[in-house]
Amino acid sequence: MKLNLQKRTFLVFGIVIILSALMAFTGFYTIKVTSDYNEYSNSFSLLQKHLLQARRNEKDFISRDSKDEDVLTGNKESKYYRKNSEQIKASIILLNELKSGDIAEEFNHIDSISVVIKGFEEYQIKMDTLFKLYKIKGFVNVGLEGTLRAAITKVEKFDLEYNQADLLTLRRNEKDFFLRLNKKYLTKFDDNLEKFKSNLEVMKTADVSEVSDSINQIVTIKVDRIIPLLDTYQAAFHKTVAVSEKIGLTHKLGLKGKVGDIVHNIEDEFKTLFKSVKTKTENKNAQLILSFWVMFGIGILVAILLAISFSKRLLESITKIKTSMNALSSGEYPEDVTIKTGDELEEVGDNLNELRDRISTAAEFSKEIGSGNLEIDYDDKFSNDVLAKAIIDMREKLKINAVEERTRAWHTEGIAKFGGILQEEKEDLNELSKILVSNLVNYLDANQAGVFVINDEDPKDLFLQLSGAYAYDRDKHIDMKVYKGEGLIGQCWMEKKRIFLTDVPDSYINITSGLGEASPNCIVIIPLPYNDDILGVLEMASFKKFTEAELAFLEELANTIAATLSGVKIASRTNFLLEESKMMQENLQAQEEEMRQNMEEMQATQDMMDSKENESNNKIKELEKQLRALNQSND
Repeated sequence: MKLNLQKRTFLVFGIVIILSALMAFTGFYTIKVTSDYNEYSNSFSLLQKHLLQARRNEKDFISRDSKDEDVLTGNKESKYYRKNSEQIKASIILLNELKSGDIAEEFNHIDSISVVIKGFEEYQIKMDTLFKLYKIKGFVNVGLEGTLRAAITKVEKFDLEYNQADLLTLRRNEKDFFLRLNKKYLTKFDDNLEKFKSNLEVMKTADVSEVSDSINQIVTIKVDRIIPLLDTYQAAFHKTVAVSEKIGLTHKLGLKGKVGDIVHNIEDEFKTLFKSVKTKTENKNAQLILSFWVMFGIGILVAILLAISFSKRLLESITKIKTSMNALSSGEYPEDVTIKTGDELEEVGDNLNELRDRISTAAEFSKEIGSGNLEIDYDDKFSNDVLAKAIIDMREKLKINAVEERTRAWHTEGIAKFGGILQEEKEDLNELSKILVSNLVNYLDANQAGVFVINDEDPKDLFLQLSGAYAYDRDKHIDMKVYKGEGLIGQCWMEKKRIFLTDVPDSYINITSGLGEASPNCIVIIPLPYNDDILGVLEMASFKKFTEAELAFLEELANTIAATLSGVKIASRTNFLLEESKMMQENLQAQEEEMRQNMEEMQATQDMMDSKENESNNKIKELEKQLRALNQSND
């Protein structure tokens, strides 16, 4: 019976699976038991870590939290005491789980584990007692040490002039005890306290012959009052020492010593358990290694047999496929791969031939795109794979980039072109407007355009006036005044925003051609801004819809147009003012000449009058002379 590759593979895998099942069946029990033993052993390692961490937290509690007043007064939790308790509780839980398991019974560990559990329970009890004793003992300002400090503070502040050396000696004995934890300093403390009290009693019987009886009485009263304070101080110190003894003056004494003994017992039991677990685990591991090598040998034998079985049938086909793949990887097109095995290898050969054809098609398509042919179609037979889709997608992106590049070039060329037009004509505003709209209509393939410029001859009567048009009804629009807010043009002026319409009312405007009149399909009205002012409005109409690129071009061009209009208007106004100034100068010169002539005529008249006046004066003088002569003759 002829089997294809898939069936033969299933047969081989079936044999391997059966063999593996047999090997797994023989090794499963050993592996499982060994795994359980290892887990059991690891549990004791974990317990040892718990115990080690508990001891570390115990020491941190003694060295840190036992001296924290907030912890001792209950205002704050003891972090290390809590961690110590958590480690102990976790160890007890784990030990109970181990005790209830089959391995503990098999290894005869139940009694040993019970001893360890009891040890941990005693450890917890001792730690609870230790915590309570530390709270009773206190530190600095709390507990018995706080009482001790309060008692000696009263003595230190008592109004009595005693020997300060006695008090300092007591304080030194107290500090030496807390530093060295040695009871000999308690004996010294008691001896020095009695000495201090004796010295105080002497103060009552001192020779005070030179002192008044009243002062002596006061000293006696003060001594009687300070001695009870010293007794209170002594009692507090004794209680503190007693609690310290219970806690343990060293790590081997008191409660601390008992805790250490308990932990040592637990550690000893751990050592016994570890030794037993190690022996059992090593035996099981040896069985596991033996089983592994047996299974490995069987697997190698099966692999060799399978390799020999498949090699003859597969070698020729694989060699052909390898040769073809090497040719493809080297960038060559191999010949057809002919494999007649009737199995999947034959399908691989056919797929390899198809892959070659696909790569060839992709290469030819890419070559055409590289030469600039972006309209080439991909072979539908091979257009559904990842490479084909990627190349087709690349072509579409190249098309988009080409369109964008043409748009940018068109935009740049237009800005440059109209910049030149606006630079050529700067004297006549109307002529400039006509040339501008004519070129705009042609460049944007529009149908109608008009430039409306603000007429500001009368600042109180501002309006827009059509200064240049293309295909407009001039009789209708040339003298039209558009005020701010009137119609779409006036609205654009007022709002200083572009108006773009694709649904144009029939009555708004018509485009006239040789075939008749029709309403445009698109209207754009753009303000011409200069600084913060609007100098005019550009309106364009077309049967086609303006693109976003064309609208962006018009808005950018609007700024240039506005700047040019401003320059033209300024130049026109400057020329007007120059002409007006020239006329005024000529009028002043004519008036000056006329005044000069009048002055000359007035001067001539004045000379004539002066001459007549002289003549009259001479005649008067002659008459007066004759009159005097006549009077003299009469006398």
